[in-house]
Amino acid sequence: MHVEPPGHAPQTLKEFGTHYLMIVLGILTAIGIEQGVEAVHHRHLAEQATGQIEQELRANLEQARITQQQNQQRLDAVELVEAAVLQDVEKKDESLETFRQRIKAVKIGTFTPTLRRDAWDAAIASQALSYVDPATVRRFSEGYSAQRDVMQTILATFMLGNWAGQWNDVATNSRLGKVDQPALLRTLTAYRLALSAITGNERELEQAFSAAIGEKTASDQAASSASVPASATPSK
Repeated sequence: MHVEPPGHAPQTLKEFGTHYLMIVLGILTAIGIEQGVEAVHHRHLAEQATGQIEQELRANLEQARITQQQNQQRLDAVELVEAAVLQDVEKKDESLETFRQRIKAVKIGTFTPTLRRDAWDAAIASQALSYVDPATVRRFSEGYSAQRDVMQTILATFMLGNWAGQWNDVATNSRLGKVDQPALLRTLTAYRLALSAITGNERELEQAFSAAIGEKTASDQAASSASVPASATPSK
């Protein structure tokens, strides 16, 4: 800001007041412009951070849905094998070939989503979140907190019931020519429980991500539809 000094010292109080007012207005104008530029910059940072975080959460949501479907398919397959082994027991079918077929039909392992939090960490590091609406920040934070907690639970649940060690024993005995249907059933049950728990964990993760971006899940929409009372049929 440049203020042109008067050509001579103010001679009257009016001249002094006029010159003083010009200086004050000039300073206030400069401050206002600077604050306006900063406000625009902060708004840009907030919009950019919000967009990147929402994009990242949507990608995580898609990952949670995909792996949930994959684990559900694997869970359905395990239930079919479990039912088939029970039928073998009822029929007293203890052939080694049938037993090995049951084992071969089971796909071991679980699908876990590949989740990212780069946008969230970057927004924290740049302090861009300080310019975002607090309610939005809290909503995002709850999504990432659920991501951390649920993934820890999934990893712990994966070994639920020590089914992995039991499976190795059953598979080894099968290769040695030993048919142990009760052991296979116990292993399948433990594996099924682990898969069922993980699928439930991923469903919770889907709900958390959906809430973080303000999107309703299919189950939420179904619940909302069920809560709406049916319109009365007009009497004829």
